[in-house]
Amino acid sequence: MTAAAIDEGRLLRSIRKGGKRIGNGLSDWAVWDVVQRSAKEIGIERFGAHDLRRTCAKLCRKAGGDLEQIQFLLGHSSIQTTERYLGAEQEIELARLETRFTKFNVFEALGVARRELHHSSFLAFLLDPSESHGLRELFLRRFLQETVRSAPHPVISAIELDAIDLKDIEIRREYENIDIFLRDRKNRILVIVENKVGSKQHDDQLERYYVDMTERHPGHRFLGVYLTASGETSENDNYVSASYGMVRRLVDELLTRESVLMPPNVRSVLEQYVDLLGRRFMADQELRELCESIYRQHRQAIDILHDNRPDPFSRVFTIVEGLVKESGFTPAESDNVAMRFIPQEFTIPLFKSDTAWLDERQMVYAECKKKAQTLVFQVKMDGGSMEERSLAHQFALTHKPFRPERTLYTKYQVLYTRTLLENVDVEAPDKVLKQRLTEEWEKVLTNELAEMRNACAGAASNDTSS
Repeated sequence: MTAAAIDEGRLLRSIRKGGKRIGNGLSDWAVWDVVQRSAKEIGIERFGAHDLRRTCAKLCRKAGGDLEQIQFLLGHSSIQTTERYLGAEQEIELARLETRFTKFNVFEALGVARRELHHSSFLAFLLDPSESHGLRELFLRRFLQETVRSAPHPVISAIELDAIDLKDIEIRREYENIDIFLRDRKNRILVIVENKVGSKQHDDQLERYYVDMTERHPGHRFLGVYLTASGETSENDNYVSASYGMVRRLVDELLTRESVLMPPNVRSVLEQYVDLLGRRFMADQELRELCESIYRQHRQAIDILHDNRPDPFSRVFTIVEGLVKESGFTPAESDNVAMRFIPQEFTIPLFKSDTAWLDERQMVYAECKKKAQTLVFQVKMDGGSMEERSLAHQFALTHKPFRPERTLYTKYQVLYTRTLLENVDVEAPDKVLKQRLTEEWEKVLTNELAEMRNACAGAASNDTSS
């Protein structure tokens, strides 16, 4: 630009053969002439100016441009016009699906889309009349009314809930491990919300909460709510099943009621929460039809992708494998359920067999195993004759920290087990996941494996002396 002496105005100018600039820019026809000559050089004889506009739009889309951005670029009044403009129906449908799931959402940006604790905290916030959302007891009242309507034997009616004063209700998080605890002293109402996002019911967990809370608060009417994504049926008759579809409908109802006044920032967050629940926890009619149409057109490719989709838990095993190698252990045969390895201390003759399940005649080994959304550390025995297994089993029974069952089994036998991580969040960032796994792994190294090393060292010295 300095050589051309251009310091203002348009960048592209007409130039004479001698190099002298003419005027302050290029006319439309001059630009068109350049484009036509360039097109002929690459073999394109016939095209219109509108082809350039459409090509620009398609290149933007191919490069990852959002449909709404392209709509703004083209000046279209509706997104449907932009979709038609881009051409192929298949591409349009995929773009619509992608746009739906790539739209900014604050809950996804914070990485809490499917985190149970965060959903419980947000629900407790909405249920609490004293919080800053400005809804007073509106959401609380509607939540309780919808819940009791589905109860086979309600302890309180929806009509009574409509009339009583709920503004002084006590709401607590993680009270005695209960996800959401609600107590109305004045009206003698006790509510427990057990929230499950991805995890399942634990043995007698709901019954323990019921017994404990009714004993602590006698004379209260008890309402248990078992909240899941799809409204899964509770195994305990004292709890009513509820779904996130109900939660979404109630929040959406408040957003559309003209009589409900709330701060703009609260409205924005609630709208994004409704959007999140629609995306992550349920499929509405539009989404189902869109997915069905795409599947019909790409059935074979989608089936192949489904059969070869990566296991989200594989990230966990990749991190664990790195920790195992860093600790100097030998990785063994693994799969998508367990990451197995052999500590050097386990290579003693007592833990070896010619008929061992693993290579290197290794009958006893360690593993990190996936159980639902929980990661456990185990020491197992697999293979070997009953005589060899009996000797190893007897050793484990008499040496801490091994904790096998007293019965000797003919197949594999767990000699030790402990939970590493419960409710593993496979969507957590790598850094967060690795930090949590590293902390638990260090405990295994300094406690269980250190004790096992000492026990095995004694067994090895006895073999040497004999």
